[in-house]
Amino acid sequence: MEKVQQLVLSMMQTNCYLLKEEGHVLIIDPASSTNRILSQLDEQDIVDGILLTHGHFDHIGAADMLKKRLHCPVFVHPLDERLAKDPRIDRFGTDIALKSQVSYYQEGRMNIGPFELEILHTPGHTDGSVCIGYKHHLFTGDTLFQQSVGRCDLYSGSDSKLKQSLRLLCERHPDTLIYPGHGSTTVLMDELLMNPYLSSF
Repeated sequence: MEKVQQLVLSMMQTNCYLLKEEGHVLIIDPASSTNRILSQLDEQDIVDGILLTHGHFDHIGAADMLKKRLHCPVFVHPLDERLAKDPRIDRFGTDIALKSQVSYYQEGRMNIGPFELEILHTPGHTDGSVCIGYKHHLFTGDTLFQQSVGRCDLYSGSDSKLKQSLRLLCERHPDTLIYPGHGSTTVLMDELLMNPYLSSF
C-alpha cells in the first residue's frame, strides 16, 4: 500500500513529498534540510529517484546532497534544466543551484524503479513544469494549489500556457488527490468547485 509523507521545508514553506511503497521511495521536490529528509527513511528503504516538479531554487536545495548520499538519479524536465542550474536567470537573487548531472523525464507513462508514473508536462509557472501522477495521487508543484495557481510573471512563465495546463488537469478523475508545492493537500473535485482559476473549465 502506498504512503505519501509530506515535509514542509525552508523559509519558503515548500512541500517535499516522500512517496513510499513496499520499501521503495521517491523524493519529490527536496527543498532543503537533507538530514531531515534522510531521517524519514528506514534503513532498508531503496530510494529510486529524486523528482523535481520544476527548477526554482525553493524546490531543489537538497537535491545534490541527497543524490550524493543515496546514489540515485535526479529527474527534471529538459526545459527547466538551465533554470535549476543557473540561479542568475530568475529574479530571486539566490545562489542555490543544481550541480548534479540530471536525468530527463519521459512524458506520459514512465517507470522509475517499481513506480509506474504519469508525467504531465504542464508549462505556465515555468516552461519545464511537470505534474507527477501515481495511482490516484497527483503532485502538482507550483502549477495548482488549493484554491489558487502558480504565478506566471517569472522567467519562462506564461499565463496562456498555464491555462492550457490547468485545462489538462481538470480532465483527470475528480477524486484525484492533489499534492501542491506549497500549502495544503486538496482534492480535484473541490478545486473544480471552489478554485476561481478553474471556474471557466
